[in-house]
Amino acid sequence: MLQRILGQERIFEHLRSLISEGRGAGSYLFTGMRGVGKWAYGFLFAAAFCCEDERQKPCGRCRSCQAAQRFAHPDLQILFPFPNLEASKKKVTVFQFSDPVSGTKFSEATGAEVNRFLQEKAEDPFRMVRFEGKPNIPVEVLRDLRKFLRFSPMWGGNRAVLISDIENMAHGSADIFLKTIEEPPSNTAIILTTSYPEKLPATVLSRCRVFTFQSVDEQRIREYLKLYFGGEKLDYRFIERASRFCPGMARALIEENASELRDVLLGMMSAAARGEYYFERSLGKNEPDFNVGGAGLNAVTLMGWIIRDIIVMRSGGNVDDIINCDRAEIMSGLANRLSVERAERFLGEINNIKLACQLSNVMPITAFRHLLTLIKREFAKPSIS
Repeated sequence: MLQRILGQERIFEHLRSLISEGRGAGSYLFTGMRGVGKWAYGFLFAAAFCCEDERQKPCGRCRSCQAAQRFAHPDLQILFPFPNLEASKKKVTVFQFSDPVSGTKFSEATGAEVNRFLQEKAEDPFRMVRFEGKPNIPVEVLRDLRKFLRFSPMWGGNRAVLISDIENMAHGSADIFLKTIEEPPSNTAIILTTSYPEKLPATVLSRCRVFTFQSVDEQRIREYLKLYFGGEKLDYRFIERASRFCPGMARALIEENASELRDVLLGMMSAAARGEYYFERSLGKNEPDFNVGGAGLNAVTLMGWIIRDIIVMRSGGNVDDIINCDRAEIMSGLANRLSVERAERFLGEINNIKLACQLSNVMPITAFRHLLTLIKREFAKPSIS
């Protein structure tokens, strides 16, 4: 796990040079798109900072690296948003740094979810781990972490803390943790990750060294996907482009059958264009499973990609310029049904559905019905080609 690097070499070599020069302590913020590997590189940097080898960091062989790979290092602590399941059954602490006498306890079900996160990250540090419940970082957990940082490192060397998806801190937590970020203890690196730096207080951003991670190239993402899905005959083009060449997102799209769900939507549009009766059949068959949960996607998002592709094609772009390039013939046929003006209006309505789902308690069945109504309305109209 400590040798997994997919691009980002310049950033990681710079981070390693900070360690070798004795300037690794401090607060860091790793930003970038979802699934690009911020957690993986945050953990790699934390392990390198704590590594006991003087030549290669992380070496993967020393006591520190071996403990880090088992998530059993007393001076390398990991915190991430997690769901509070069965909130009334507060029995166990769920993080290594948690103070057993502070009262910061959660249910055994919550503890199991925290352990599952670590197990899946051990198997693949780039993997996006999905929780059924809504995750966040509670204030009391951060208080325990601050208390932990007041003590000297147990092994006497460097200490690192990795906090992922920091934008999911509970309300008021940023103020509690701000002093720690501003003046971390000596020999301590605090590594924060976020996909949404714009959601963070300016006070947090200004107190961290910020590193922005970019998507990887086509060769690297294909090597990554073949490592886990090499035995399957997959056309990776849609997955690569839909994920914006981010390894973790690409894996989530495959595991959640995004290509198959995309094809269902394309089938609905093609059926509408042919005047076939499909509405009730499609609704009853697909609605319950029409979510790409691990990737944070759903039918509305997938539909938005299709309409954007149509706009690109109607504006003079070719098949190589679109996300759904692996369905060139179908996309060309659908592009003949919509003018740029109609497609842009359709896309605006799709974005309104997405916004309504985000801001209010819109039932998925309601959003899906509305989406099907839009499909039927737009693609049943005469071809414009």
